[in-house]
Amino acid sequence: MPIVPQTDQDTSLLLRSFQIEREEQQDEKSNSNIIPLVLLFAAIACAAVFFFWYFGQANQRPTAAQIRPTEIHSVPPPTPPAASWIVAGYLSAENEAIISAEVSSTLTHLLVEEGSAVVKGQTIALLDSTLVEAELEIAKGRREANSLAAQAIEVELQEAKRVLRRATQLKERELMSQAELDKVQTQVAVLEAKNKEAVARQEVSAHEVDRVATLLKKHTLTTPVSGVVTNCGARLGATTSPEAFGTGEDGGLCSVVDMSSIYIEIDVPETMLHRIKLGATAQAYLDAYPEDAFTVVVQSIAPIANRAKSTVQIKLSFTRPDERLRPNMIAKTHFKINPERTEDD
Repeated sequence: MPIVPQTDQDTSLLLRSFQIEREEQQDEKSNSNIIPLVLLFAAIACAAVFFFWYFGQANQRPTAAQIRPTEIHSVPPPTPPAASWIVAGYLSAENEAIISAEVSSTLTHLLVEEGSAVVKGQTIALLDSTLVEAELEIAKGRREANSLAAQAIEVELQEAKRVLRRATQLKERELMSQAELDKVQTQVAVLEAKNKEAVARQEVSAHEVDRVATLLKKHTLTTPVSGVVTNCGARLGATTSPEAFGTGEDGGLCSVVDMSSIYIEIDVPETMLHRIKLGATAQAYLDAYPEDAFTVVVQSIAPIANRAKSTVQIKLSFTRPDERLRPNMIAKTHFKINPERTEDD
């Protein structure tokens, strides 16, 4: 409902109320304009503080000239002998055996593991020999039976020979006819033949026992050399394969390496062969132990050359066996050059 002024005083009061409202609106407008300005000045102040802080830290950072590099202490590489030439090769073992099975059976016991030290003749593994043991008992029984049969025939033969001697005496006295004497002679001949047959059967049965006994021994795997067990990949319950006997694949149960028989095998160019003599010494360095030098001796020189590579194979033996040596390690052999022949070369 609209307000209607009754007097002049009411009119002035009404106008004043309107004037106050306009002032309040102006105050609100001024306040709304101040807030963005305050935020702007705050942002500028923060940026200035960050600017001075960052560049102050930068001035405190050490320069490249002030930074001392970290000293790394490393093992110096070995110094090769003066006036030497180098030939790379590999370590091999002269005495290495692959333990494999010659019969088809099941692996029941594995008595070693990789890294085990073994001696020559030591048992490595056992195969299931139940059927072979039963076959051996049967063969022994047959041998015993044939032996008894041969003894019985031998007794009959001896008795027949005594009868023949008496019959011969009676015939000389005309107390026995020729027909009766021939009968006795025939009986002796038959018994002699039976005796030979019995002896032959006895020998066959004895050989059969030996064969089965040998087969039974093949179910016990032993090492032919002393050394360390390597590449032992056999698993209990696995079936062995005689087709892979001695190949180290499938049928190979493990390998035994004689670490004292390790040598270096290198291929020397034909043009450098005149520098190497049997019994000559050299220094070998292994990548596994670069700080150590091993003295080696030329053990053998191959009698033939490799036509494809124009090289000759040389075998170098270590003067002192070392337990750290392993087959297939890389070795670099340093041979000393003879100064007297350098100019001619």
